[in-house]
Amino acid sequence: MKEIECYSRVRFSQNTHDDGKCLLITNEEGCYFSPTDCEGSRPRNCRPRLSIGDGCWSRGTILHELMHVLGFEHEHQRPDRNRHLKVKWGNIDRDAASQFKRLEKNEFFWDITRFPFDYYSVMLYGEYDFSRNGHKTLMSKNRRGWRDHNTLSRLDKIKVRLL
Repeated sequence: MKEIECYSRVRFSQNTHDDGKCLLITNEEGCYFSPTDCEGSRPRNCRPRLSIGDGCWSRGTILHELMHVLGFEHEHQRPDRNRHLKVKWGNIDRDAASQFKRLEKNEFFWDITRFPFDYYSVMLYGEYDFSRNGHKTLMSKNRRGWRDHNTLSRLDKIKVRLL
């Protein structure tokens, strides 16, 4: 949270009372952000939920999920991603396939003409993420590869400053 605060006007604070109008951070199974997670079926119990479960405690994973909270999509879902990446659909776990869907321009938060593809973004999955067979799920068309990122990239920092 401090890294995002350092590069933006976004401020996080602990809510001392549960009024249902705050981000609920839990330690449930998996690493995910749900913008409208509902307890039961009553709409008034709906609020954004961020789960940082077991295995999700790396700095990069937490930054990635917090960026989702702020409205960021995956870099590998950009409308122009096919110019930069090859998605190896046969290697992707079926339950995770939606995480690799290419978004249309009107679905993507940023105007892609303003920012080049960012191989260093915390919003870009690693080459083997969600692999069902140990083989790459994403392959670069323009670079040798990349590593998982544990800090905001230069472009991530520019984007959070614009919020």
